[in-house]
Amino acid sequence: MGEPAEGPIGSTTSPTPGREACPAQAGIAPTEFRNSQLKRTMSITYLSLGSNLGDREKNINAAIEQLRSLGTLKAVSSHYETAPQGGLSRSWYINCVARLDTTLSPQELLDNIHAIEQNLGRVRAERFGPRTIDIDILMYDDEILNEPDLTIPHPRLHERAFVMIPLLEIAPSLTHPILKRNLFELLTLLPPQSVQKIN
Repeated sequence: MGEPAEGPIGSTTSPTPGREACPAQAGIAPTEFRNSQLKRTMSITYLSLGSNLGDREKNINAAIEQLRSLGTLKAVSSHYETAPQGGLSRSWYINCVARLDTTLSPQELLDNIHAIEQNLGRVRAERFGPRTIDIDILMYDDEILNEPDLTIPHPRLHERAFVMIPLLEIAPSLTHPILKRNLFELLTLLPPQSVQKIN
C-alpha cells in the first residue's frame, strides 16, 4: 500500500460547536492526535470505499493511506469492480472494505471521513451520482446508532453484494447486530449482482 500519508488531511474549517475537532480541521498531526486519545477504548470499525471517477484505483489507495491517520488499519480487502446502482452514473465502481481500529467516536469518525472525501475531490451534487471517492461506515463494534446524519450499521449493508463480498473476505465471522445473521447467510439472500474481483 506504500508509506502512510504525512501531515493533516482535509480543510482547516472550524469544528461544529460542542463537537471535538477532527485532526484535519484542528491542524493536529496524526501522531499527536493519536497520542491524545490513548485513554479511550479502541473500537473496531468496518468501512466501505468506492470510486467511479478519474483514476479509481489511485483514489481508493489514496483514501486508504489517509485512513491510517485515524487509527490502526488492520485489514483491506481485495478490490472489486461493480456496476453502479441507482442515479444517473454509468461508470463502473471499484470497491473495497477496510477494517480500522480507532479511538474516535462514530461522529468523529464520520467527520474525518468527510474531510478525507473532500480532500480527494468529492463533490456531493447528486445522490448515487458519480464520485471520486465514497467512504461509508458499515459497522462500529456492535453498536446500533440512529442519528440524522449517521446510521450504524449502514442501512443498506445487507442489500449490497459489493459491500458484503469484500466484508466477508476480511471478517467472515461477523454477525449483523440487528438482523442477527452472519454475513454468509445474508449474502445468500441477495439477488445476482455484478461484482468482479480484480486483485
